[in-house]
Amino acid sequence: MSKSLLVAAMAASILASGPEAEAATLDGETVRIDFARPDASSVLLSSGDVVVGAGVEFNITTVYNVDVFGTFFVVSLQVPSLGFSIRPAPFNGFILSDALGAFGPFDSAVLTTTSLSDGTPSVSFDSENIFLNIAGSRFTPPTGSRLTEIARVDFTLAGPAVVPLPAGGILLLAGLGAFAGLRRRRKA
Repeated sequence: MSKSLLVAAMAASILASGPEAEAATLDGETVRIDFARPDASSVLLSSGDVVVGAGVEFNITTVYNVDVFGTFFVVSLQVPSLGFSIRPAPFNGFILSDALGAFGPFDSAVLTTTSLSDGTPSVSFDSENIFLNIAGSRFTPPTGSRLTEIARVDFTLAGPAVVPLPAGGILLLAGLGAFAGLRRRRKA
């Protein structure tokens, strides 16, 4: 195989592979975490604007910790050994928001609870917020534990769309045709 055809084949494989989509995460993004009760619009405490990174992003008077990671957040609670009950209300919980409107909309949110002994926490979302409602729930810590993960919410963000390159195939064929024409010309 000639050198020019080898170069053309390598270029074709690079063009054919195209860009790959990466999962969007909150790492390095600015978020706001609010604690609201008795409804989602009645914010009692707010983290203010915080950058997602190492460490706890929101701490409420050593009772609740909210730690945000790339594609999930964890709510932990300093649970007395006898357990802890959350007041019933239409909404009693946390709201994770896009503080600057800088990242893609939320596509999904799924709740996983631990150490829950009673109640039905729920999660919902819109394009800019995730709502974790723990109203009416009771949490009991594992034996010997004080700081207990009471909820984990996994979420996905709409990532950048992969842009197809339809003209790439035509250019590739034209380039290969040109190389074939040059090769035929050399032989003649």
